[in-house]
Amino acid sequence: MSGGFAGDVLCGAEPTCGIGGGCGIAGCPDPSCGLEVACGLEAACGIEPSCGLQPGCGAEVSGCGGYGCDVGFCDQCIDCPPLLSVNWRRFEFFAGVNSFTGPANHASDTVRRGGSGSFGFYEGVNEGRSLDNLLGIDLAAQLGMRATQSSLSGAEFTDEARKQIFVTGGLFRRVDFGLQYGVVVDYLYDDWWYQNNLVQLRGELSWNDACGHEFGYQFMAGTKDSTSRTRLLGAGGAITSGSVTFEPTDQHRLFLRGSIGGGGSYQAFLGGTARGDGLVGASLLSAFRGRFAVQGGATYLIPTESNRDRGYANEGWNLSLGIVFRPGGKDGCGRYCRPLFDVADNGTFLVDRQ
Repeated sequence: MSGGFAGDVLCGAEPTCGIGGGCGIAGCPDPSCGLEVACGLEAACGIEPSCGLQPGCGAEVSGCGGYGCDVGFCDQCIDCPPLLSVNWRRFEFFAGVNSFTGPANHASDTVRRGGSGSFGFYEGVNEGRSLDNLLGIDLAAQLGMRATQSSLSGAEFTDEARKQIFVTGGLFRRVDFGLQYGVVVDYLYDDWWYQNNLVQLRGELSWNDACGHEFGYQFMAGTKDSTSRTRLLGAGGAITSGSVTFEPTDQHRLFLRGSIGGGGSYQAFLGGTARGDGLVGASLLSAFRGRFAVQGGATYLIPTESNRDRGYANEGWNLSLGIVFRPGGKDGCGRYCRPLFDVADNGTFLVDRQ
């Protein structure tokens, strides 16, 4: 039985995990060697970066992981200093330009009405991972952040540049066919002529038809408003101070999402807000050169008020265009743990003034 490996039953070719460890037979892989029970070559996930041949889990090139190491060599490796290993295949990095507007771009009727859009840049990261091996549940988790820098030369009512930070985290379930769902928490820090700290819940319930199409319902529900002091420039450079309260816009959307070649996708939606405004938008992810993709999107909020009622001040839109870098290529961490939600931006986290 010496030299047994995947083909030897006693050596651990288990149906739930593949190449298990700990059999104690010479020539068999040892758990400290990296081919542990929790993540081998299992039928449920194959040789995926989320659980197969990855740093800290599989046959990595670290001086200890590998199919050919023996017990004595691995014992020596246990005493080596710990190495920081990050599975970059689970990540998506993105950067680009965006332009947007909303009620926050209309500061005050009594000072200077304003109304110019905010143009600038964004960058961020999104990551997904399966919770099956960790918690034994058929779910995945995601966590991401986006930063924006816009209105870099200020506006007619402020000399401050606009800085935003979006954070998105939550749980989801992707499937090859049938019902899929997810919910995330979005946080927004918005620093301009005010300072906002807003929170919303964002969820999705959709159906995958196994032919590359997904359709369903998305919602955004505000859970935290924000009141802050303001500082506005008036005529002649006079400073006017006050306070303002903003709140996330509750939204309801029906959408269609589809797959295109190379790991790309498209999405289109129609919907409305809790205040009766209309919503329409679309996005496109087009892959090129394996690990890169171009991503663009547009969202438009159609105000229910007329222009006489300052409907123009309640209008909202967001345009974005950027590059996405996926170290793991189109599959990333695997088709089931690829993030279901994009990190929030000014197209999904709409804000209204109370």
